[in-house]
Amino acid sequence: MTDLTVSFLFIILVLLAFFATQFRPEDTVSQNEYDMLAIDLSEARNEVRRLGKMLADKDREIAALRNSEAGLQGELVTGRERAASLAADADLLKQAVSDLELRSGRLLARIEELKTPDTLADYLEKASSTRTVLLENLAERIRRRLPGVRVTVVAADGIIRFRGDDLFESGQWRVRPGSTAERVSRAVGDVLADTLPCYTVGSRAAFEEGCNGGYAAIETIQIEGHTDDVPLSRTLRDRERMLDNRDLSARRGAETLRAATDRYRPELMTFLNFHGQPVLSFAGYGAMRPIDRGDSAEARAVNRRIDLRFILQTPQNLGEIEEIRDRLAQKRPSLLPIVKERVR
Repeated sequence: MTDLTVSFLFIILVLLAFFATQFRPEDTVSQNEYDMLAIDLSEARNEVRRLGKMLADKDREIAALRNSEAGLQGELVTGRERAASLAADADLLKQAVSDLELRSGRLLARIEELKTPDTLADYLEKASSTRTVLLENLAERIRRRLPGVRVTVVAADGIIRFRGDDLFESGQWRVRPGSTAERVSRAVGDVLADTLPCYTVGSRAAFEEGCNGGYAAIETIQIEGHTDDVPLSRTLRDRERMLDNRDLSARRGAETLRAATDRYRPELMTFLNFHGQPVLSFAGYGAMRPIDRGDSAEARAVNRRIDLRFILQTPQNLGEIEEIRDRLAQKRPSLLPIVKERVR
């Protein structure tokens, strides 16, 4: 143990001798300078620590800002999506509001129509009732003038009906002087001449509320010929130069019109509708419009007939009702068509 200590001390002495030979006075510093350097070093270390702390704080602030930015970006995207959703909802609400306003407008218009005494439905009902009364009065006047002649009224269709057998013999179509067909044609002409001024326009029109309180305007009075379904004989077709029952029925309708107007009351053709046309006309339907589809003698007798069909001018709205009233009251002879027609 002593030898080891001596050896260790010897090594230390050798080292001390080496360092002594290496020492140079110019390498040394004064105590005062050393102390100043120590202070500067300490301050530098403190500044490094302070700056390091500031740097760490900035790093944390940057990290926080980045996190905040990411959050704001997410909120921005969410906000944009929410804004788009709200815009879509707003468009739907605007459309719903527009639909409701439109519906409200229609309801208000309907309410106003219901408040108005002369609605379209009210006018049509009154006009139809007026036509029914007119037909019944005309038919009754004809019955009183021609007892025994069968005259019926089909109010729903606006028809005064005559049995064909009372007017024409089988296969005949001419209205001969003194015949029942002539007497019926003249009776029809007389009652129409007394009645049409209140329901038409033209030079002879003479409207008064007392005779036409429903302001019904006649568009057409069509004299319609109808036959049964028995075909014409070849002899009759050759003799009269007729093609078929439609030809026969048309001739009967046309001849009845001539007998009532051309040969008796030509002024009837001056009573006009709102198109400036004579209201009287004719048509032939042959067997195409049977009343009774049976094949008995009675069914065929019922189908052989002359119909006077009264077709009224039918307005489509309240404005056209006013047009009808104005035209009837003003009695203008020639008028352009402005009221849409609906044949009933």
